[in-house]
Amino acid sequence: MLRNGLNKKIFSMLIIMVMLILLLSACTYLGVISVEVQYKKPYEITEPYVKDWINEVKDKEGDFF
Repeated sequence: MLRNGLNKKIFSMLIIMVMLILLLSACTYLGVISVEVQYKKPYEITEPYVKDWINEVKDKEGDFF
């Protein structure tokens, strides 16, 4: 008797968890919950010393970039 009730409780908890996961994934897929992923361009140079070096080379050698 107790074992049967415990199994039903575990099974219902499992179903609730699966439904919550499906609801969350559907919301993220439809864009209700926005997951912000910032893509960085591969050629984007953010370090200032690299920018300064590129500018120095451009001044000396010409614009070859």
